[in-house]
Amino acid sequence: MALSDCVACWSTPCECGHEFKNSSREYKERMTKSVNGHTIREVFQWLGKMDYLTDNEEKLYNEFINRNFGN
Repeated sequence: MALSDCVACWSTPCECGHEFKNSSREYKERMTKSVNGHTIREVFQWLGKMDYLTDNEEKLYNEFINRNFGN
């Protein structure tokens, strides 16, 4: 029996995302949608339509994924 599920943050379940760092982008999108009902891409597209974003939503989406998930 392990003391925690994550070797990086020692939380159960993982709170830092370390366990997903090698997951595909598609898997991360499915997981996000299963948790909050929207994919990360859908959230960025919605924000882009609502004038919350001043930059290209696709560029911001890719930067967000790379910075937070390392893919």
